Amino acid sequence: MSHSTSDNRKQEYFPPERLELHIELRQHPDLLELLARHPLDEFEIRIAQIATYCEVILEGDYTPQDLTDLCVVLKRRLVEKRTGIVFPDATEVAEVGKIVFDSTKGRGH
Repeated sequence: MSHSTSDNRKQEYFPPERLELHIELRQHPDLLELLARHPLDEFEIRIAQIATYCEVILEGDYTPQDLTDLCVVLKRRLVEKRTGIVFPDATEVAEVGKIVFDSTKGRGH
């Protein structure tokens, strides 16, 4: 989301879910090294890198709301990796232990 100021500067606002994901990334230095290869303005590529690290399979096209929902899934997976605590609402594919984030459903399945 963006907003123009009275002096024509453009300000960008990010959903809290995206900011929370960014904060959680600080707890994963090995992932930060991977992300450092991609400029900050390549958000979709960085999200794909995070998804790969979290073993979340991406498929489909994503709306801004889908990306916000994906940030929630990815943050949860990062917390699980860091703490070993598995959240009960994370539905995983049993045979490979991966979450598939399908944009047509708007959540991991």
